[in-house]
Amino acid sequence: MLTRRAWLLGASAGIGALAGRQCLLPTNHPGPAFPDPQAAGGAGVLDDASQLSPTPVASHITIADDPRVGVVERIRAALAEARGARRPFIASAARHSMGGQSLARGGTVATLDQRWLEADAARKTYRVAAGTRWSTVIAKLDAIGFSPAVMQSNNDFGVASTFSVNAHGWPVTFSGGGTTVRAMTMVLADGTAVSCSRTENADLFRHAMGGYGLFGVITELELDMVPNARLAPRFEEMSGLEIGARFAQQLASDPTIQMAYGRMDVALDRFFEQALLITYRRITSSSPSPTTGANTKRTSTSARPIGRPTSTNSE
Repeated sequence: MLTRRAWLLGASAGIGALAGRQCLLPTNHPGPAFPDPQAAGGAGVLDDASQLSPTPVASHITIADDPRVGVVERIRAALAEARGARRPFIASAARHSMGGQSLARGGTVATLDQRWLEADAARKTYRVAAGTRWSTVIAKLDAIGFSPAVMQSNNDFGVASTFSVNAHGWPVTFSGGGTTVRAMTMVLADGTAVSCSRTENADLFRHAMGGYGLFGVITELELDMVPNARLAPRFEEMSGLEIGARFAQQLASDPTIQMAYGRMDVALDRFFEQALLITYRRITSSSPSPTTGANTKRTSTSARPIGRPTSTNSE
């Protein structure tokens, strides 16, 4: 038989659990609901790489062609359609520029998903379709003993996208990725196709480098490539206060460094207190592992040198 005391204890526990559940409910706005692809109309719903920005679009085309075979004509037609309907036009590859800027609600979208590449070993350059991913570039250049001079850290970005944000890289002999781009072709908003370089349409070339695609749709680029090389990493732990000066000192004093980057410790209980400096030096297949560096609290080396490419770069 249930006693009065047991009943009161049970009721109190139930009320407490219900009150606690209500108190723990989030008070912030849940945000917009995911658009229903069936109700979106047009070309449905697209998203960027974050999968957090579902966007209904009016029109969507995917371009996988060789840039020399009809690509300019397809982009012209899409631009004309968007212009006639007074819609924004977006061209993108993997859509890793997240936060909503990769897509426009109700806009016309061209996804560039290509694999065309043509290398010139004598000039140490290669021409590539704008939507070609770096993974394709690496594989095709490696087959002939070369690597891209600079690329982004992840190999699933598009080449023209890297140029459009002027991403930087680990190779310390270069600046941003745009410094290794020699020329490009671009379709302007009115459908005009132009060639751009540091000597031809130079202002447009400079604006497009880091211009986030606001000046036209890039269809093809010519970039520098470098011979493959074997590199070995060296890791140095130090105080977060030291890494800036140490990074500059290392590069100024050691011309053998081919690539370098730093990482800060982001653990909440020691935020930015410690840092890691990673440098890469060229080795031959018979070279021993690099020795530990001087004047560092702790230095370690990898016993397994990395191979190609010479251009694994940072974000």
